[in-house]
Amino acid sequence: MSKEEKNDKRERHMLSVCCESKEQKRRIERAAGGNTSLYVLERVLYDDGYADRRHDVAARLLRVADELSDELHRNGDLVRATSGLRHAIERSSAATNDPRIRQATEDISSLISKLLESHEKRVHLSGELIKAIFDHAKACAEWDLRQERKATIQQRRARSS
Repeated sequence: MSKEEKNDKRERHMLSVCCESKEQKRRIERAAGGNTSLYVLERVLYDDGYADRRHDVAARLLRVADELSDELHRNGDLVRATSGLRHAIERSSAATNDPRIRQATEDISSLISKLLESHEKRVHLSGELIKAIFDHAKACAEWDLRQERKATIQQRRARSS
């Protein structure tokens, strides 16, 4: 250790950030570019806005909207499974002749169609919701920036007086 490092008596406090998944960690690292610590610190202490509840609420809303988008993949899995079931029934001659099995298969297909229709509406609404949340977050950030500029101008005027 060099003398310079030994003479550094500053206290440094650490804060660990736990990600919910590896994918979330990779997204943060990609967004950060190079310095992940600085990126996270800036987001947590954004202009001392960490005490501002707007940032926290907007982040939670985005997380919920992101979870809703996963439903599309699950619905696709459901459609594929139903198609597989239908093909298996068609291959089985005994099952093909049973009207209850045919009716149950048609009921499943009908319900999935209704589910997909309602999902399309929700996807559209969740897209609008995400856009509105981003607009809100942008408006908050712009307002914070204007407030910071006003404070800087007022400080300069006070010093020059």
